[in-house]
Amino acid sequence: YPVIVLLHGAQRTGVSLVEKWMPLADSEGLVLIGPTHPAKGWPISPDEANILEKMIDDVAKNYSIDRARIYVFGHSSGGHLASYLPLFKPDLFAAAVVNAGVFYKPENYDLLEPEVKMPIAFITGENDQVVPPQETAASAQFYADHGHETLLIEFKDHNHWYYTIAPEINVRAWAFMRNHAK
Repeated sequence: YPVIVLLHGAQRTGVSLVEKWMPLADSEGLVLIGPTHPAKGWPISPDEANILEKMIDDVAKNYSIDRARIYVFGHSSGGHLASYLPLFKPDLFAAAVVNAGVFYKPENYDLLEPEVKMPIAFITGENDQVVPPQETAASAQFYADHGHETLLIEFKDHNHWYYTIAPEINVRAWAFMRNHAK
């Protein structure tokens, strides 16, 4: 089965994303991994990426997962971390989708420039006051300029709050992810 690792936003839980992804997971035959970070937000660190890899390995002990189709979706704080996973774990994930998140420090890319150019999509709301759409667009452009297949999706009349239009966001995210395998 394909796997999607779901990284929640600050002050949320993994369950908050899993609940919104369950209808799509049921219809598409997806395995969802929705960890809750004890700090209620995701530090941007290779250590966090290593923990995610260990979680996936644990899930693989009990479920028949397709290692070529492991994806990550992150919202807000989780999106910030997801935007770094093409650097921290370019061989683990087939694609990343960043919702309301950005790649903060482009100089980090040069330190870790990956040989594998993981596809990455950025999703933003045109009225996002927390993570302005211009910053999200700049992150998408940065990855595109570095040879990654990149997609930028902007939802009109939407803000930062994923949960109000989660089904629409999830369908668009899955449409991007499902087209990629390692």
